[in-house]
Amino acid sequence: SLHRFFLNELHINESSLRTMKWNDLCECLKNNYKITSLYGHSSNRSLTSLEITKIVMRQENYMIALFNKDILNLRISLPFMRSKTIFTKALEWGLNFTIFSLVFDSETNTVNDQFRNVRNDPEKIRRLAKQLRTRFYAYAVVSLILAPVILLLILIYLFFKYGEEL
Repeated sequence: SLHRFFLNELHINESSLRTMKWNDLCECLKNNYKITSLYGHSSNRSLTSLEITKIVMRQENYMIALFNKDILNLRISLPFMRSKTIFTKALEWGLNFTIFSLVFDSETNTVNDQFRNVRNDPEKIRRLAKQLRTRFYAYAVVSLILAPVILLLILIYLFFKYGEEL
């Protein structure tokens, strides 16, 4: 969908996009788009570079906030060693699947409507917690089922990568 947006709406092909500077892309977006639903109301002013960056980096900023506020504590305490934080690519993919695909709309990269005004509604909180719990269980089951296959693929990869040195 993003590919089609750049090609059809902004008239930027893939080869131009690869070599385009961020400032040029921001200028193109500023010239072609006005703020419509970024803050929940319509406006005639253009987007700023900061707003464009906030839109693009929205999910990453939420991920950073989860760690900074210790909502996700991935520290492991090992005996005779200090605690160590483990954050693998597989764990990042799992968080994207379980949390962020539920919270964010995949088309607009905005927070889904079901997460707005949740603080004062205990029923909504229970329903969303149940959805998250179900997603965590499903991801855990799929991970356990695929773990032997993934381990085998990693061993094959490491064998071919470092086999010559043995």
